[in-house]
Amino acid sequence: MSQRAVSQRAVSECEMSDRPDAMSRRSLLKRSGGVALAVAAAQVVRAPAAAAVPATDRFVQVFLRGGMDALNAVAPVADPAYAAARPGIAVPAGAFLPLDSTFGLHPALAALLPMWAAGELAFVHAVGNPLGDRSHFEAQDAVDCGVPISSSVRTGWLARHLTARGQTPAALRAVGIGETQNMSLQGQRNAVTIRALSKFKVHVGDGDRVAYERAIRQLHTGFGHPLASNGIATLSALGEVRGLNQPQYATLPTAEYPDSNFGKALRNIAQCAKGPVGFEAATVDIGGWDHHTDMGDHINGELARKLADLATALSALRTDLGPLWAETTVVVVSEFGRRVEENGDGGVDHGNGGLMMVLGGGVRGGKIYGNWRGVHTSVLDHGDLPVTTDWRNVYAEIVSSRLGNGNNLGAVFPGLKPSFLGLANAR
Repeated sequence: MSQRAVSQRAVSECEMSDRPDAMSRRSLLKRSGGVALAVAAAQVVRAPAAAAVPATDRFVQVFLRGGMDALNAVAPVADPAYAAARPGIAVPAGAFLPLDSTFGLHPALAALLPMWAAGELAFVHAVGNPLGDRSHFEAQDAVDCGVPISSSVRTGWLARHLTARGQTPAALRAVGIGETQNMSLQGQRNAVTIRALSKFKVHVGDGDRVAYERAIRQLHTGFGHPLASNGIATLSALGEVRGLNQPQYATLPTAEYPDSNFGKALRNIAQCAKGPVGFEAATVDIGGWDHHTDMGDHINGELARKLADLATALSALRTDLGPLWAETTVVVVSEFGRRVEENGDGGVDHGNGGLMMVLGGGVRGGKIYGNWRGVHTSVLDHGDLPVTTDWRNVYAEIVSSRLGNGNNLGAVFPGLKPSFLGLANAR
């Protein structure tokens, strides 16, 4: 197991089972060092004194790892070239949920329709990396780093955004739900990665916890080492998570999350948002979108199952957040789209232009944004949907309009000349 995997597993579990009594300073340091080291890997440190920062939405990024098939999710059903290119996998025209005169929504995404009707959901089509890259790893890193060529920058765009806004004392300012830290948070000093809120705790008896945590805090105070700050920050984060286990932060009965990893992740995000501190940014990844083979039909196929899980969980998040939804922005992104023409294995190969979903109370929804040119072979880029909207412009508009950081777009997205689509209301 890699050092990153070991440290991230430790940060998710935070398991310390020894008793605090009769421990020497050396043994405490040895036995608690794993927690401090784990938090160092997640880049959680004690924040400086709070600076005045503008009001901001809570931002949630959902990354669909693998390259979601944009053309079946939001399909140009009015274009006969769509069905002609996909004789075996195109969703039948009569099965789509109409969005406008050009596009239809995959029936598995039906749970998103109330948000579309309420103007809280927008789609951006033919969006992606203007340089193009069909490698999963390079394309994903480019999105997370916020630059077309990820090797040019080694920090995440979300980390640069939070750094530019100034430090705050919140231990859960940036939260990644999952096994490993999302690269978009790389470089943010007080970002924490949690597998599940229920697992982020010190595993000692209730009667020992207070004494154990006091001993660790005393050990690290004034120790003069970076791990000491990390250990103290860990205890602060543990305290905030423990405070979330209260009835007023529980999931609303009307919020019906799917019993899936993604459903559980969004439930945890909602619980963090409803807590006394909240968060500024949260990330969650969903794998399994690389459908080269056996994509299946629009009812029982693998893509249909993935889309239904996505839509149901997002709908539950909206319900669960209640009035907090008005100050929440969610972006669903994938590293690239799929080719227009289906392959011989009942799937579609790596493509270029894809789809982004933008949801929230401040979204100018009920509209599909972007420069749509169709899917006829005459307008394709070597068989791919051409990219007509740089994905960074979507993020940049949200950073400017909803996240209170419009003055620092050059630092967040170096080299970008922003061109906004008008998809978000200003706070």
